[in-house]
Amino acid sequence: MKLAITGMIASGKSEILKEFSRLGWLTLSSDELARQAAGTSHAQEYLREHFGGDVPSREELRGRFLESAEFRGGWLDILHPIINQSWCAFLAQNDSACAVVEIPLLFEKKLEKNFDRVVVCSCNIQLALLRWEARGGRKEEYEALAGLLMPLESKLKRADFIVENDSTLPTLQNAVQLIHTQLLNQSQYV
Repeated sequence: MKLAITGMIASGKSEILKEFSRLGWLTLSSDELARQAAGTSHAQEYLREHFGGDVPSREELRGRFLESAEFRGGWLDILHPIINQSWCAFLAQNDSACAVVEIPLLFEKKLEKNFDRVVVCSCNIQLALLRWEARGGRKEEYEALAGLLMPLESKLKRADFIVENDSTLPTLQNAVQLIHTQLLNQSQYV
């Protein structure tokens, strides 16, 4: 069983991934893969070229990413092939296992065909903003990044499972456990 997790920014996708791991699924985070890809020599060279020889802070990188479509396109052209190759290899290596990959741009990049089921995580926008700001982000950045994504309503229509993460961590864990149980009842793989 190959499961993908996607959804809103700061909605709790990583917490869902952790809960699936706790339930025995193999898990992989595309956000973590993106951090690794950003550290490659090719990515670092691209950053030095665009930031006058210096490696930018995360905030400077986010600012340029949002301000410049040209920079954003080049940056994504470097990162996405590395990320996609990594999660494809992970799925291939674990072909007969229950595996979950968190992919924020799943629908935007038309990657859902690689998975048996899709979980979409959502939450109240104000709560997502609070979570974002707690991580050091600014509201304007959140809104700009969210504007680059497919609308949540479209993602929800494509979901096999929806987790609304407006409550507590135990409530989120229970929602994931219910999905796990449903898949266990439906599949020979789990």
